[in-house]
Amino acid sequence: ACVGGSGLQACLSAAQAAGLSASALPAFCVQDPGNPHYFVVKSRPAAGWSQGDECYAQGGGVAPYGGKACVGGSGLQACLSAAQAAGLSASALPAFCVQDPGNPHYFVVKSRPAAGWSQGDECYAQGGGVAPYGGKACVGGSG
Repeated sequence: ACVGGSGLQACLSAAQAAGLSASALPAFCVQDPGNPHYFVVKSRPAAGWSQGDECYAQGGGVAPYGGKACVGGSGLQACLSAAQAAGLSASALPAFCVQDPGNPHYFVVKSRPAAGWSQGDECYAQGGGVAPYGGKACVGGSG
């Protein structure tokens, strides 16, 4: 018989009692650019939801874009709750506020921890997804 339990907490407790260090699968609530009010639970920390992406499927497993219905929710908090109910350890995507050297009073939200804002950089785009330098408007702010 496998070590397990009925529910995530029971499984984690059973694993610990067996001398194992267990955790829930990592998951990331990501905004769907096609429906900016909806967040999808993905297995990889990558912005957007399109061809080539995979989500955690309702009922278990993973599903490709356009496949089975995904775990998710309307808004970040609903997505995080749905992921937790599915036994996943979810978080929002990591983001970094970086000062724009061309406009020192403005900060851009980037997906990587690198200073500056110039050719070759990407930011989180307003409305979802990522955008290259000089592309779509970025999430960010003054002050």
